[in-house]
Amino acid sequence: MPEPGAFAPRPNEAMRIRLDELKSRHADPELQIVNVLWPEMYAGADNPFGNKRVGHIPGSVNLPIERFFVDEDVPTIKPAAELQTVLAEAGLAPEQETVVHCQAGVRTTMGVFVTTMLGWNNVRAYDASMAEWANRDDTALTVRLSVRSTWR
Repeated sequence: MPEPGAFAPRPNEAMRIRLDELKSRHADPELQIVNVLWPEMYAGADNPFGNKRVGHIPGSVNLPIERFFVDEDVPTIKPAAELQTVLAEAGLAPEQETVVHCQAGVRTTMGVFVTTMLGWNNVRAYDASMAEWANRDDTALTVRLSVRSTWR
């Protein structure tokens, strides 16, 4: 039987982006923002969490985490070469600063995990995500009236 050990978490604040910084930088072309929610929520056609407002952060790219899996019903992560293709097809580049977000930070972790596993060095999490962004009156949102979902 293994010996009991001790775990001491060491939060890395450099991997997080906060609301004020994202508000001031979301239109920066050097910053790529990745929304890992499903397309209907990204577009503003679905609001399952009851956010005050719907849509997505302007300029963000929608890349649902299910695209990282071999089969969305069995969450086995695709091989690295396939993940790199998925990210490139979404228009994302490993050398750019990347911010990943979702509704409340849970799906965000998969986006951060995949990109950092592939060696991306400048990835940050907006863990307050749409739970914060979409429930304020001082944040920009973009809504699409139609949704064409190809991820399923």
